[in-house]
Amino acid sequence: MKPLSSSQKALSDAFASAEENALSFIIFKIGGEIYGTPLLTTREVIRHREIKPTPYMVPHFKGVINLRGQIVSVIDLRIKFQLPCDESQSLILIVESEHGLLGAVVDDLVSVETIQQTQIDQTASIETKVPVEFFLGIAKLEDRLVNMVDISGCLSSEDLRVLASSAS
Repeated sequence: MKPLSSSQKALSDAFASAEENALSFIIFKIGGEIYGTPLLTTREVIRHREIKPTPYMVPHFKGVINLRGQIVSVIDLRIKFQLPCDESQSLILIVESEHGLLGAVVDDLVSVETIQQTQIDQTASIETKVPVEFFLGIAKLEDRLVNMVDISGCLSSEDLRVLASSAS
């Protein structure tokens, strides 16, 4: 059995402290695929708005937005996960991360689901375009499988280094 990533360990800890070993997840679509992320880290969902590009950034870093006076970095999960981009209709999930608020561009919201810890397979040996450090596992819901990801951890240490160097 492979060891759990830090995101998977944090999810296990959250389940351990939750009532009835269940947590709420926001389920969304990106590039035709269905994903989920813990609702606890999701602050709000906003309509797509103009994103101010920032030069010299990694491709999935779209830029920044002004959210009620607070500057929020925005990443495009479609690019990060190497999925097709459809700019026609998209939303921005605002999540809390250890580095502050982070916006994540997604195609659409599907639902909010309460998921038991036993419904998430964290040891699934699958090939995915989602970097392993953000991949929480596969949730087995009644009619579908959902890729569970940690959006709040989607900026790698290299991404943070680039952001920090551009700010100075």
